[in-house]
Amino acid sequence: MDAFRRWLFDTAGNQQPVGPALFLAAPGLYFAGSDISGDDLYETLACLAEHKLIERIDTDLAMVAITPRGVSRALSGGGEPTPSKQACRTASTSPAPAPRTAPAC
Repeated sequence: MDAFRRWLFDTAGNQQPVGPALFLAAPGLYFAGSDISGDDLYETLACLAEHKLIERIDTDLAMVAITPRGVSRALSGGGEPTPSKQACRTASTSPAPAPRTAPAC
């Protein structure tokens, strides 16, 4: 979650919308030695949106923009100081149930 937020800040810290799928194409992105999957990204986006660190942009292509709160967190280097941070991290590293109804956060 922190890695995506940092990538979003570095890529579009001016709060311009960007396609989150570009994150998966960035070189050298791993978590616990494994590639980051689309499911991991989906869960991360849900958690970041829930904490108002990103804003989903209503377009045909999936787009998000970092919020002022997300910029502040990226600049401070801190994560989301809530108990649900661990739940988000756990959800993003666990296999996703099928069919997906709503992301666990």
